[in-house]
Amino acid sequence: MNDDVLPSGSTVIDGLFQGGIPYNAVSGAYALPDTGKTWLTHQFAVSNLKHSKLGSLIIETEAYKGSYYGKYSNVFYDRFDVKGKKVDYIHVKGLKQVCELFGLEYVKDDSGKKAKIYIKDIPEKKAKNYPLILTDSILKKYSFIGIDSFSKPFKGEISGGTADFPARAQISDRLFYKFDDMFMSHDIAMFITVHASKDPTSPFGRPHQYGAETLLYNCKFLLSLLGADKSTYEKWGSEGRRVELKRFPGTPPVTKPLRLKLDWGFE
Repeated sequence: MNDDVLPSGSTVIDGLFQGGIPYNAVSGAYALPDTGKTWLTHQFAVSNLKHSKLGSLIIETEAYKGSYYGKYSNVFYDRFDVKGKKVDYIHVKGLKQVCELFGLEYVKDDSGKKAKIYIKDIPEKKAKNYPLILTDSILKKYSFIGIDSFSKPFKGEISGGTADFPARAQISDRLFYKFDDMFMSHDIAMFITVHASKDPTSPFGRPHQYGAETLLYNCKFLLSLLGADKSTYEKWGSEGRRVELKRFPGTPPVTKPLRLKLDWGFE
């Protein structure tokens, strides 16, 4: 195995990523609901427990607390034969908590006709006042961090006619700069999922990611998970999927058939 990359255990996905997602970088995937974003996040997380001496952390933003969310990892503990180690979870609600996790102070002003959002680094002296913050002492425990999903907090805070949409790009850019700072000190593979949607006027078109192409401009390693087409459905039924390589340096986009088995994960 190449120690510079984290394999998913899926022949198709690892083939597209030329072995797996890289450590010391952000990779991502976007998809419509029920296509497999959460499955793939957990598949990477438990694979990391198999291949690394350090732990795996998933930051969950979709209110899936408790055993329901952990069921995904349970499938992969058996598949990867991982014993004595578990994925750690942080459940957060809203963009403010996500920002604070990575050392950013988030202030929302609703006093005017249009909400304004201000963001800046949390001063070192004030950091102790923030209970949810990923300090260096915490980060050194992990070699994988997943965010599932990156778009849910933005949808909750920045949407509708009174939203400060330029702030959305500002916040996502600042967060990605924080990820870069993290990689300077910690050899972590980060995997981020984003919601996708379809143009209602083009029902047969490809889904596009929510949030002004956030991942496309910030990830060199990016997938789009797609539902089954006719041939994959005929072959695998409801387990049929497709995966499109949207971005990998020096590699043109390509789409492959993919199977998601609910007792195994992505093959």
